Amino acid sequence: MKKKIWIPIVIVLIAVLFIPIPSGVCQDGGTREYTALTYKIVKWNRLTGDSTYDKLRVYLFPNNFRSIDSLWTREKDKAEHSFTATVLEIGESSALVQPVSDSAELKSSDKISFGISELEKLDVEVGSVVKVTYTGEIMESYPARIHATSWQLSDDLRHMEYTEQWLDKNKAEKVDYNFFDHIKITKIYSNCFFASPVIPMPYEIKLNGKLQRSGVSEIRSPAPMKTPIMTKKMNAWKRIC
Repeated sequence: MKKKIWIPIVIVLIAVLFIPIPSGVCQDGGTREYTALTYKIVKWNRLTGDSTYDKLRVYLFPNNFRSIDSLWTREKDKAEHSFTATVLEIGESSALVQPVSDSAELKSSDKISFGISELEKLDVEVGSVVKVTYTGEIMESYPARIHATSWQLSDDLRHMEYTEQWLDKNKAEKVDYNFFDHIKITKIYSNCFFASPVIPMPYEIKLNGKLQRSGVSEIRSPAPMKTPIMTKKMNAWKRIC
């Protein structure tokens, strides 16, 4: 009889000690935690700038009683962060970039340097837009320094400004400038026109400004007509589907 009493007690004790119970979803991008008395499982899904830290971790006693924020202090050095930036200087072993205006890294410094000797070789020049991925903290120096793990050319044009001539009014074509290698002009109106990135992106680019000549309502493809010049600031907007 006594054995029958102990069996359910042991089962309950094992369940309490070793079966994790969901503790909810964090408001950091969707991190989930499952807690037992002897360990904690965390399915990290934390937003870190332009990236997401997506890892599964197990924390044993007594770390299972630590808060998510406390556990994150141990994880953040392993997390990869990424940001978009414009190349200011390029050398054989290092690069100097400026984070774009909406980048969190810009709050740390307007100039960030990193080594490129161990990274993929890219065909970049001053003015090129790149996406940089790094780990660890931004070192407090000027220029600031980071440990970059990768970089690539970026086709995200939402931050960019261009104030020169957009269209050749004689040819009704885009001006021969490498910036336009990334976009296709789709529609032209009297006070703005639209373009789409060559590589499909979930947004369109709206270019605001006034035409030097009136009378153009819409052009869906280059045509032999008198096309005005657009010289104003570019604004990009994200299309909501």
